[in-house]
Amino acid sequence: MERVDYIEDRVNKESKFRRDGFKTLINEIGSLKAMLQQALENKVEGKDTETVQDTKTTHTELEEKVLLLTNAFIKEKILNKRFRRKFQNYKDKLEEQLVSGKVFAKAEKDSTTSENYEGECNCSISSCPVNSTPSPNESMTSDKSCLELYDNGFKSNGIYKIEIEHKRKVSIYCDMTTDGGGWTVFQRRQDGSVNFSRYWNEYETGFGNLTGEFWLGNKYLNLLTDNYEQHQLRIELEDHDGNRAYAKYSSFKVGSKRINYTLEVSGYTGSAGDSLANSNLYGPHDQMEFTTRDADNDKYEGGNCASDWDGGWWFNNCFDSNLNGLYQGQSKCETEWKCIVWNTWKGAHRSMKFTEMKFR
Repeated sequence: MERVDYIEDRVNKESKFRRDGFKTLINEIGSLKAMLQQALENKVEGKDTETVQDTKTTHTELEEKVLLLTNAFIKEKILNKRFRRKFQNYKDKLEEQLVSGKVFAKAEKDSTTSENYEGECNCSISSCPVNSTPSPNESMTSDKSCLELYDNGFKSNGIYKIEIEHKRKVSIYCDMTTDGGGWTVFQRRQDGSVNFSRYWNEYETGFGNLTGEFWLGNKYLNLLTDNYEQHQLRIELEDHDGNRAYAKYSSFKVGSKRINYTLEVSGYTGSAGDSLANSNLYGPHDQMEFTTRDADNDKYEGGNCASDWDGGWWFNNCFDSNLNGLYQGQSKCETEWKCIVWNTWKGAHRSMKFTEMKFR
C-alpha cells in the first residue's frame, strides 16, 4: 500500500503540473489573440484592404489552432480525471483485498464462520431494502445514469451510486456489457427468493436486493425516464431449458404518481415477440396504469388482475405479459397464466426461469 500511495502522490503532482502548464499556455494564446485583434482593428481604420485580408486569414488560422488546443486540453482533462478515478477504484479494491485477508486470517484463528462477516445489509435477501446495498465506488461518482457512467469509463457490471432529486444519491445496478452497455436494471427474477405479490407502497419505493431479485421502485422509474430524453427498454428472458430471447423497445417512459405510473412503450425489435406494447390477446400494456393487489387500476371488470394473478404490473384486461408474476421452479406453470409469462414467446403455460428489465 505504501507503493500505491507513492504512485498516487506522483500522479496528483504530475496532474497539477500539467494543469498549471495548460493554464499558462492558454493565457499566452489569449494575449496573442488580443494583439492580433488590435492589429486587425488598426488595419481596418487605415483601409489597407490587402493587409486586412491577410490579417483576417492569420486571425482565423490562430482561432482554429486555439480551438484545437483547447479541445485537446479538455480531452486531456477528461482522460486524466478518468485515470485518477480508475486508480482510486483499484486502490479501494486492493484495500478491500488486504482487509479481507486480515479478516479471513482472524476468522481462521478464532474458528468463527463467515456469517460473522456479513456486509452492511444484515437481513435476508427478501427483506433488504433496495438502496441498502453499498456501491463499490459511490464516493467517486456524481453521474446521473448508468449510460453517463459508461461514457465516463465505467465498463464493469455492478452496483453504482447516481445523483437523483437534487444531488441525493441512490444505488442502482448497471449492466455495462449487454448491447453497448449503459443499462439501468430495474427488475430481476432468477430464483424465486423474493415475493413479488406486494402492495402499492412497496412497488413505489422498491424492494429486494440489487445483487439478486428486486424491483427498483416506480417513483425512481418515473424520475429517471420521465424527462426530456428518449429512453430505450430491453427485456432479457430465459426459460427453464436454457433458451434465451429478448425484447427491445426504442421508446420507454413511466409517468408520474399522479397518473399511477402509466407505462409508455413502443418501437419493438427482438426475438421474444411483442407481449408488451402491441399485444392484442388481452390488450396492449402500453398506456396502462400500474396495478397492485391494493390499487386496482386495470381494465379487468371481473376483479383485480394483481390479486388474481399475483405481482404488480401494467395490467390491461388482464395481460399478455406479467414478469412480476408467481415464480415457478419448473418450466410448466401449475396453473395456466399464474406464473412469469411472456405470451408471444412461450405462451401462457410456460414460466420464465430468468427475467431482467433495464433501460438507458
